[in-house]
Amino acid sequence: MSFNRSSVPVLCFVGTSNSGKTTLIEKIINLLTMHGYRVATVKHTHKEFAIDTEGKDSWRHRSAGAKTVILASPKQFFMVSDADLELTIEDVLYKYVNNIDILIVEGFKRDVYPKIEVYREGVSGELRCLNDSSIIAFVSDKSRDIPVPAFNINDAVGITNFIEQRILQQAGKFQNTHDSGG
Repeated sequence: MSFNRSSVPVLCFVGTSNSGKTTLIEKIINLLTMHGYRVATVKHTHKEFAIDTEGKDSWRHRSAGAKTVILASPKQFFMVSDADLELTIEDVLYKYVNNIDILIVEGFKRDVYPKIEVYREGVSGELRCLNDSSIIAFVSDKSRDIPVPAFNINDAVGITNFIEQRILQQAGKFQNTHDSGG
């Protein structure tokens, strides 16, 4: 069976810094992979970042002026490259990922892909779900009366089940490798 990037569902998790997005995404990735799904992720940031360790060969290559550095081993590769423009989700999906069932994105809050809003009382500001029609679920540490399905921030199993039913199954990504019963 060939890999069709256009059929890969994309789901964004949005919310303010320290709202719990990364911790929740980690739990969901773990559950989805336990259920047999192949997951790729993208973390959006507005800041420059350094991944390579100072003094290592790949760092030395970049420091010498290489625009792209790739580390390759028999089972994985790692690439750092300069970008002329900010990458879009489509750029990432079409150029850099393959053989996946879902692309989970942390950030890209202005994009049109389906989103789950992560909201933490006392940390987050205004509710996005009231004004953003692309938000399909709301996750928080406090119950709220809102117009989309709502989950407790500690209910990774319930959120994962929602993602499987709402995103993966609708995209034709079925997995029968886990017990979906209660």
